[in-house]
Amino acid sequence: MPAHLPADVGALIGHYRDTLAAATALDWLGHFRAGTLAYGIDRLGEAEPAPDHLPGTTRRDAVERLGRQVTSTVRALDRTLQQAGTGRLIRTVLSTDRNALFCDTVRPGDDVIGVMPVTDGPDAVDAGDRAVAALATRLRALDGLPAPNYGSFDTTAVTDRAGSPTRPLPRPGTDTAAITDRMRADIGPDTLHLLSYWSDGRAEATVDCLDTVTGPARGARLRALYAALGADLGPRANELNRAAGGALRGRLLRLVLDVESGAIYYRRLPARRYLVGVTLNQAHVAAADDRISALAQDLTHPDG
Repeated sequence: MPAHLPADVGALIGHYRDTLAAATALDWLGHFRAGTLAYGIDRLGEAEPAPDHLPGTTRRDAVERLGRQVTSTVRALDRTLQQAGTGRLIRTVLSTDRNALFCDTVRPGDDVIGVMPVTDGPDAVDAGDRAVAALATRLRALDGLPAPNYGSFDTTAVTDRAGSPTRPLPRPGTDTAAITDRMRADIGPDTLHLLSYWSDGRAEATVDCLDTVTGPARGARLRALYAALGADLGPRANELNRAAGGALRGRLLRLVLDVESGAIYYRRLPARRYLVGVTLNQAHVAAADDRISALAQDLTHPDG
């Protein structure tokens, strides 16, 4: 049992059972410590394996294996992201076109992970994301730790999740100049602070307001850091896509790296392209996520 969790195992299990019962869209919920599953509960519909079953052959096994991979990735990315001076990585989201995984860090080395289908639409996914965040927040409170505002959910009501106020906008097709103009419409001090458009591993366009938000010196440093991170996110997303196959199925489309002060977003596009977005304001993490989602939709379906 992790040292910071309640001594009463029943109390810990009760928190997980209560969350799974209330969040009906969640299929699986578990706690990982140092990359190892400490406790898990699910409604995957799989029978308990026979004593002689081969390990790694069920979806439950696949989810646990993916959980180990994600927690390892979180630790590696946390070290990189701290260079930005925006705090530690507190929440990670992976989503395919079929399922999503939420990994919320209670404290370094202790992670709550939830898995759910995305077929019921973005509102259901948002509810599942919030449920995992609320559980992680409760576990932090048991140790007297403050709420980190995972996903900006503590400061963003469900009804506040709106699209870009500049919409409707023309859809830019695949022309880089038109895409750059479209990205500029989504940049501003109140939402996204940087957007970059990548094709075949190269940054084709980048727009930002970092100098305005942080000052020129820090803006230049962050611009270089996020350029390097953007180059890394393409192959890293491909690696996670391969790891997620048995657990999440489908193709990885979305990755969110939520830090203590802001978030980094990856959105896969067709034809070996992707978007990277950044906000430095924790209170705007959800709104910025909606903004880049709308942009990705426009670039995925340029003809409407």
